[in-house]
Amino acid sequence: LPQNELLPKGLFPHGRRFRAREGRAGWKVFDGPLENAISAYKAWAGQTQRGSTEALLDEFAFSHIPAMVRANRLSDRTAADYQRDVEPLKLAIGKIPVVAVNPSHCAVLRDTLSETHGGHARHIMACGKSAFKWAMERGLRNDNPFAMIDQLPQSKSTRLITPAEYLGAYRESCASVQIALTLGLRTAARPGDVLQFGPRNIRNDALHFQQGKTANSVTIALVGELGQIVRNHFAQTIVRETFVHALDGSAYTVTGIGGMLRRYCCKAGVDTFGLSHLRPKAITDVYQDTGGDLRAVMALSGHKTERQALAYVRQYLPIVAQPNGRVVLDIPKLGNSIGN
Repeated sequence: LPQNELLPKGLFPHGRRFRAREGRAGWKVFDGPLENAISAYKAWAGQTQRGSTEALLDEFAFSHIPAMVRANRLSDRTAADYQRDVEPLKLAIGKIPVVAVNPSHCAVLRDTLSETHGGHARHIMACGKSAFKWAMERGLRNDNPFAMIDQLPQSKSTRLITPAEYLGAYRESCASVQIALTLGLRTAARPGDVLQFGPRNIRNDALHFQQGKTANSVTIALVGELGQIVRNHFAQTIVRETFVHALDGSAYTVTGIGGMLRRYCCKAGVDTFGLSHLRPKAITDVYQDTGGDLRAVMALSGHKTERQALAYVRQYLPIVAQPNGRVVLDIPKLGNSIGN
């Protein structure tokens, strides 16, 4: 048989020697002859590839996650987040064997990340939890140490912008920012999705898009201001790829449009806000206008369960309880008896 057909998966010929990929760190080289190289590779693979947490995280982020994207089980954005978030995990626990990582390691990591990475620490810990869940599925562990510790609380912004703030910024904004504001308020979409909306999303008098963060599909009727934006766009001499665009037709970045919006907020004399604040406003508006219809909220927000939608609404819509007003005894008012 040709030499290549005798090689185990992951071992490749390299001149007169052989080599295997050592995570993202580089290549591991094995000397011949062939039988010696194969034996050395198998010993190394059993000890390093399956034993090293660093190698596990590399394989999880750069092999398993891309496969999930190809199978349409994960979005490109989430994949990029995982590939970024494995790096601090590798620095902290990469040298510990997979079977030796315990809840104590994870707790120290959690507390350290909360100081060094702020609110993003929660996402890094979630990445570790997913990676070790995958390790369990592969039979490398019987438990998940990341799932055995208290999780970091989710940092929540509870600010709900007012109509006066929105209108103040809108009136001072240029046309592109006004379109972005309208799209954000009417669709409840995240900023990254808003800036990607364009003619390709229009079908059968509706706006269709797949959320960049969750890959959930949303369909919104083209009525009111939303419909007017689309009609105005198609009426232009040159139809651009995105509804929100610069004079030369190029699309804006989230950072770029955010900086412009903050300047317009300052010019209008209102507290600054970003496109991300329009999503909670849109969702709570729908919740209130429909009398608490969570199905209507879910259709717009893209949430998959009523529990998710209700938790999101409650985060931004504080509920003021009324005291118990039922009369039990016919007694004088409290204030009338004081001092008598």
